[in-house]
Amino acid sequence: MKLYDYTNSYQLKRRDLERIESLSLEMWRDAIHFDYHITILYDKPVTDETLVMSDNRHLRKLLRTKYKNTAKSNDSVKFLFTLEKHLKNDQSRWFNSYHRHILMTEVNGVSCEDLEDFIRRHHKSVSRDMFNEDTNFRLRKGVVVEPVEDFNIALSYVTKQIEYPRLNVDREKVIDTSNSDIGKNHYSTRGESRENRIKYLCSRPRRIPKRSDRVLSVLH
Repeated sequence: MKLYDYTNSYQLKRRDLERIESLSLEMWRDAIHFDYHITILYDKPVTDETLVMSDNRHLRKLLRTKYKNTAKSNDSVKFLFTLEKHLKNDQSRWFNSYHRHILMTEVNGVSCEDLEDFIRRHHKSVSRDMFNEDTNFRLRKGVVVEPVEDFNIALSYVTKQIEYPRLNVDREKVIDTSNSDIGKNHYSTRGESRENRIKYLCSRPRRIPKRSDRVLSVLH
């Protein structure tokens, strides 16, 4: 079951690149290379974001405890947690309720299937597989783990609802900053729009560094 149908030929739009720019910079600055894309659905509609963040906290602790000695880096496993609302079918009982996306760094020797099985057996908030009333006859899997093939596409996909405030999405609640290792300073966490953030950056006066003898000595 492929959750995001992007191909290698897909080109991110300008708005996508602008939305993920700071996240990408944080990721590369801190050498955080996400390897797994995890999607988790609830077994009943959940509209309280504090409950979702509590469940994320449980999952983060669970996975860090399980894989603390096998993470690829010397540091702990890193995450980006995001909340997404079901918005496709306004007649569905799932409409306007949450599901979750998680980007997670690599763990040596752990496949997507291994990770999916562990989450399914040990995380407290995973739906069983069932009929998907939103997509007609497609299996609705409680948890899906896929490899991250392109960092920017993955970042764009899990944050796409930051662009959807007109569809009753609170952009400041898309990134779960309390459990994520990047994104705490993203413009959306302050409720700002991408357009206003760009206007601010364009209007901000540029600082011209003062000349000094030291700089001049390097130049000459």
